[in-house]
Amino acid sequence: MAQWDVFVSYSRSDAQQAGVLASALRGQGLQVFVDKTAVDDFASITATITTALAHSRALLAVYSAEYPRRRACQWELTYAYMTGQREGDPRRRVLVVNPAAGSDHVQPVELRDARHWPWPGAPAELDRFASRVTGHVSRLHTPMGESWSSTGGLAPPLSSWLPAPARTGSARSPAA
Repeated sequence: MAQWDVFVSYSRSDAQQAGVLASALRGQGLQVFVDKTAVDDFASITATITTALAHSRALLAVYSAEYPRRRACQWELTYAYMTGQREGDPRRRVLVVNPAAGSDHVQPVELRDARHWPWPGAPAELDRFASRVTGHVSRLHTPMGESWSSTGGLAPPLSSWLPAPARTGSARSPAA
């Protein structure tokens, strides 16, 4: 089974930016999972993603304004966030690079308040970014799935983190 240093999580609209980051990280010698290139033909995407997350040491979220609107991105982020939370710090396994001008779209607040990287525009900034990711990942000695192996699976029980069912009917009070 492949082991990954970094799982790159991104919205499809940010595929080009994710590719630039993945290339820079590979240039530092990291093993990088990007779903576009690492999912085998005819393989189950969900199973491949779950397995890749479990065998990755960290998740790098390309947290654009579109990112929080993508259910798959939120699932990937939740997996890494809950893994870090289980280990004592939810930010331990989640790295955020923000290509947007502001940070109001970054959720949860622990990630918005954490120091995250702005988009590295110049080649020197991209190299520095990749070097810092390499340094962070070097301090993570086990893949994320090892935190969940004691519960008998590769994934956390995400049903406890999903939002409550949508309300049905009117939210207004009945007429008096």
